[in-house]
Amino acid sequence: MDEIEIELMKQEFSEVDTKSTSPEWFLIGMGLVDTSPAKYNKAREIYLQFLKFQATPFAETFEDVLSEFNLAKLHNRL
Repeated sequence: MDEIEIELMKQEFSEVDTKSTSPEWFLIGMGLVDTSPAKYNKAREIYLQFLKFQATPFAETFEDVLSEFNLAKLHNRL
């Protein structure tokens, strides 16, 4: 992801509602949720891994990319 895509994603998620389906590490990593410094550092680490993650062409939605990322993390492929 380049900086423009990241900024667009931040704008899209800046209006977080209580029904958000985004994982907590994603919201913390974007700076939308306040937390302890230790939890922030871990969430930010995962968030940066997510930004570097290259999803397959079959991932059409954010949820698809998130599922592929979680699966890659589960199988220690990141």
